[in-house]
Amino acid sequence: MARRINGFSGSGTTGKRTYPWVEWTDGSTWEIAQGEDYDVPTENMRTNLHMKAKAIGATVESHSFNDGSTSGLRFRFSEDGDNPAREPDAALMDKLFEDSMEIYEIARLEVKIPRKDGTQQRYAAVRYKQGLDRARAKGGVEVLNFVTRTVSKPTLGFSHLANAGRRDLMLETLVLDATKLYHSLFSKDTLSNAQRRIDEYDANRRRS
Repeated sequence: MARRINGFSGSGTTGKRTYPWVEWTDGSTWEIAQGEDYDVPTENMRTNLHMKAKAIGATVESHSFNDGSTSGLRFRFSEDGDNPAREPDAALMDKLFEDSMEIYEIARLEVKIPRKDGTQQRYAAVRYKQGLDRARAKGGVEVLNFVTRTVSKPTLGFSHLANAGRRDLMLETLVLDATKLYHSLFSKDTLSNAQRRIDEYDANRRRS
């Protein structure tokens, strides 16, 4: 299992896996072992680390190691001295926008909500889409800000998706997906808000 270590030294020597990027990019020195923490060849994993660093505007120092029984990488992420503000890459904002819009489109096609007359209609989160489109048009980190604001409080859209049993289409689920490269851009408060709402949803489902 990946662990923080006190020193930073090393010498040179696969299925889709979820990596705990929030922890790994926290500035600590980490040691990860092939076969336990990642399955791809070590040089591929090193490439993943450097791609992640570029995506979040950071730098990463990495060394491979092989102590005879275990091989892997030791690494440490740090802020990029040329970009101390760590402005998110535009490609990350584009991907966050696309994923956030995708759950809207799927919900519009697959989720139905009740009308006052007892019939049902397709669910279209119009205000959500409008807000997301406005954020995209403003550029910068506005898409991130929009997502953060949306999960900071209960919404009618969340209730509609909860009633439909569509946890997979909740924005909170997207925020908590650690496989997304933009996952580390969310603050601890945002992740906590999203997790709390998902936990409440899961608890209510178990009771029903």
